[in-house]
Amino acid sequence: MIVAVLCGQCLYSQDIIITKDSKKIDGKVIEIGVENLKYIPKDIPTLEYVIPKTQVFSIVFENGKVELFDEGKR
Repeated sequence: MIVAVLCGQCLYSQDIIITKDSKKIDGKVIEIGVENLKYIPKDIPTLEYVIPKTQVFSIVFENGKVELFDEGKR
């Protein structure tokens, strides 16, 4: 019973990737590399996607932590 509850919680845990054009992507971030960010989208959990970090404004992680990607170039 406890295992079923914990597994169900894992399936619904998600991060929110916010792109620089204000698009929100619900999914799970699995890797933040030097140039790219790899994630699994919530609606297609069998695929992995890659997005350039230059297109990412921020990530709101499931635990509430926020990671900003501001290159400081204006």
